[in-house]
Amino acid sequence: MPNYIVKRLQDHASRNNIKGKKILLLGITYKKNISDLRESPAVKIFHLLNNLNYEVFFYDPLIDMKDIQNLKIKKSNLNRYDLKKYAYVICLADHDAFDYKFILKYSNFILDTRNRFNPKNKKIITA
Repeated sequence: MPNYIVKRLQDHASRNNIKGKKILLLGITYKKNISDLRESPAVKIFHLLNNLNYEVFFYDPLIDMKDIQNLKIKKSNLNRYDLKKYAYVICLADHDAFDYKFILKYSNFILDTRNRFNPKNKKIITA
């Protein structure tokens, strides 16, 4: 699945001439509303994007920075200014703590792997 998600992003970027290389991984834990990273596909997605020279950030309120210090991934804030700077937000874990209306309003494109957004919206790419 991580390879498929990265391919979907690349295909969309290519078809729509998106040159931005900043990506936000939204929710990087293994499952909804838990803080466990073990077996999380987000780690593989991070490595795949990083190898393709994307600048990858994450936002996950359930993660302690000490748990991911070996990944060298940068933490982001979830505010309108930061959301606008990302070419894509990839929704990987659908934590209840996320304000999905806010995320949709201020994001450029969202690759939705959790079916949290209306796929009819032009900003949404389904996975």
